Amino acid sequence: MSQLDLSSPSTRVLQKLIRDQANVQVKTQGGDVFHGQLRWQDAECVCLTVADGDIVFWRTSLVFMRAVGSS
Repeated sequence: MSQLDLSSPSTRVLQKLIRDQANVQVKTQGGDVFHGQLRWQDAECVCLTVADGDIVFWRTSLVFMRAVGSS
């Protein structure tokens, strides 16, 4: 199992989104789009909390993740 690189800019950005409980949009390689809040991350996966529960995604399955409208 690989280690989560805490010095990586992408890891720090995701940690900030988790801390801020920011709403995010996630798109998978299959074209599915999900909206929710990041709950946690590790070296291989991220967990997104959506209206009906948590979804764990392999990082390799994601196309993008971005913060969305809290303005």
